[in-house]
Parts: sequence; structure tokens; C-alpha cells
Amino acid sequence: MIRFEIDQAGVFRATGEPLLAQFFMDEIQGDPDRLALYEDKAAAVAGGKSANWRATGNAHRVELTLAGATIEALHGTPPQRARLSLAEFRQSLAACREFLAQES
Repeated sequence: MIRFEIDQAGVFRATGEPLLAQFFMDEIQGDPDRLALYEDKAAAVAGGKSANWRATGNAHRVELTLAGATIEALHGTPPQRARLSLAEFRQSLAACREFLAQES
């Protein structure tokens, strides 16, 4: 389970599975437009409109397929990788969307 907050300094934070949380902090950054990009691409893959989607962001590489979502940290030794089902990834995006809606 992932949780979101705005800290006392006004910075968007995520806690939970470490690599997924770091992905949200580094790539989404509490920005609804960045979140929408991942929501749209995940929906396209889940709906069969796209076989897969790959992106390299600030600190992570993401690959979405029907088999799941792979998040890979671009920095660090050893390399870190997290694998989630596409449904789990979409649920985490939806949780972030819900949090951001409550904050606005």
C-alpha cells in the first residue's frame, strides 16, 4: 500500500514500497499533469490500445505491458527494480489522483 502526503515544507511525499514511493516523488512530483500521462498510458495498455509503453524519467525507467509494470531506478548500485501487476500500478496511480484531488 502506498500513502501520500504534503510535508511541512510543502513537498509531495510518498511512503510504502520504497522504489514505487521514490518513483512517485521523483517522476510524478505531485503534478496532476505528470500523473495523467501515466494514467493515460496505463489505460491504453490495459485496454489493448497499446501493446506496451516505455518511458525514461528523471530517475526511473518505466515499462508497461499487459503482464505488468516494471519500474527501474536509473541510479544506484546494485540497480533496483520493482515489478507490479498492471492493475496494482493503476491502483497506485488512482490513489495518488485521489490524494491530489483532496489537496486541491
